[in-house]
Amino acid sequence: MTEIKSVILIAEGFEEIETVSVIDLLRRGGLEITSSGFENSTVRGSHGIVIETDSIYDYSTAKEFDALIFPGGLKAVQTLAKSQSILDLVNYFYSEKKNIAAICAAPLILDRAGILQGKSFTCHPSVKSQIHSGSYSDSRICLDGSILTSQGPGTVFDFALSILEKFKNKILADEVAGSSLIK
Repeated sequence: MTEIKSVILIAEGFEEIETVSVIDLLRRGGLEITSSGFENSTVRGSHGIVIETDSIYDYSTAKEFDALIFPGGLKAVQTLAKSQSILDLVNYFYSEKKNIAAICAAPLILDRAGILQGKSFTCHPSVKSQIHSGSYSDSRICLDGSILTSQGPGTVFDFALSILEKFKNKILADEVAGSSLIK
């Protein structure tokens, strides 16, 4: 099985728990994940925590990954959703049937990119009225084809484990959950 290389895109105002927990759990599962800061390698989260990312976002480099992950944090999501380069990247991943995962407010980026049409998704309840395509599900996790969405900070462990299960396998996801005392 080919190793899936993932990138998590982080902008100012990102949701810290959704970022750090995802990176941590995926790395515990042996998944290669790179954190990429949008515009800067030092990025401040919505609660003041500063993260030094592995790289600075570059469209050409980001296209080389197999999976694209967006944490929430409304300010970060709004910034990314306004970037034509990010929207082009989302469309590239979608057209290539590469995996895309978004949690909390981040499905707004997917909606803005136009890839939720005809898809089921979930998101933080506070932003669901701002998403104008697709079919909202009130489930904690929603997988529709290559798009995985989740509701928010309270679902971050389910989100990360679902990514592990999709990109690797359920046995590994269960092992990470058990060793992390999640389940």
